[in-house]
Amino acid sequence: MNKYWFRSKRYGYGMEPSSWEGWAATLVFTGLILLNVYLNGLFSTPDEQFASGDVISVKSIVRFFIILVVLIALFIKFSASKCKGKMKWNWGKKDQEKDEELEELEKNYNKEYYTKIDKKQ
Repeated sequence: MNKYWFRSKRYGYGMEPSSWEGWAATLVFTGLILLNVYLNGLFSTPDEQFASGDVISVKSIVRFFIILVVLIALFIKFSASKCKGKMKWNWGKKDQEKDEELEELEKNYNKEYYTKIDKKQ
């Protein structure tokens, strides 16, 4: 059984968690971003950096953003595979109902198609 962890947003573009697994995945993603910030030394304030003599280097900032982009891309790819519906712009309930109707039609078409193939064999 394929359980969806996310659903497409009712208004706008994107998706939102729809089960506890989706919320857990979102929490893990947030934790990974915070870990990225910490490991690259971006939590400290300028006063703390000046006092300790540590300066945030351009290298650590670039590394932070590269890791951030990779994390975001992986999370979007993963969550899209566990999402009910497609990543597209939605204008409310009307769009979601239309998507559900199309999904139902597609399922029925596939059932009929494969039934015809099975009968031929």
